[in-house]
Amino acid sequence: MPGVCHTNAGLIEEYQKYPCLFAVKSREYKNKHARNKALKAIKTVVQEVKPDVTIAEIK
Repeated sequence: MPGVCHTNAGLIEEYQKYPCLFAVKSREYKNKHARNKALKAIKTVVQEVKPDVTIAEIK
């Protein structure tokens, strides 16, 4: 996907780039700062399609 999240599948692809959000055995999973950084990165991509998206909506 060329940088823009157009569908739910695109959102899932973005999410999969950050194992700290879903891989419970990952050391980063318990790292709040790593998770927040990942969510902000996903938010930036999603904002290209939906400018008013919030991190709560992404979660």
